[in-house]
Order: sequence, then C-alpha cells, then structure tokens
Amino acid sequence: MLTVAFLLALTGMGFTKKPAPAPAAQPARFASYYWYDPSNNYIDFNDIDTETYDLEDEYGVYVDQNSIGGTLLEKGYVMPGGPIYGFATILLYGHF
Repeated sequence: MLTVAFLLALTGMGFTKKPAPAPAAQPARFASYYWYDPSNNYIDFNDIDTETYDLEDEYGVYVDQNSIGGTLLEKGYVMPGGPIYGFATILLYGHF
C-alpha cells in the first residue's frame, strides 16, 4: 500500500506546474535632458552625470543641484524646446 502511494506521488509530480523563471533584470537607464544656459540658449543633450562633469571641467569648480551659494550655470529640460514648454526639471549650479 505504501509503495502504491509512493508511486502515485512520483507520477503526480511530473504533472505539477513549475514556477515561471524570474524576469531578466532591465539595464539601468540614464535620463537625458536638453540643456540650456541661463539666457535660454541651447547647449546640448546629455545625462546629469556627463553634464556635471563637463561643467566642472569647463569652469574648474564644484557643480551640483544645490542653489545655496551657487551660480546657475545650466537648466535641464525633459522635452526639446525647453524654455518654451515649461519649467526646467534640473538646475545645475557652480560654486565659485
């Protein structure tokens, strides 16, 4: 009797639904912005890290998003046309 129960259990295991594998991890996406100077002149299209590095290299100062004690260097917009379509999403300040 025990053997019959064991064989039935083994046979039933082949028909059970196996769990689906976990979905593959998506690669990290870096948000890029359309960058304008304070006079609303278009500069370029970059992510925040690259633009911060470019500004630090160009001006030789620390650049971040903290406005305290900083001078506005560039404004980042999500949509092309920037200042025409709304407020800046990212503001980068240089600390001279």
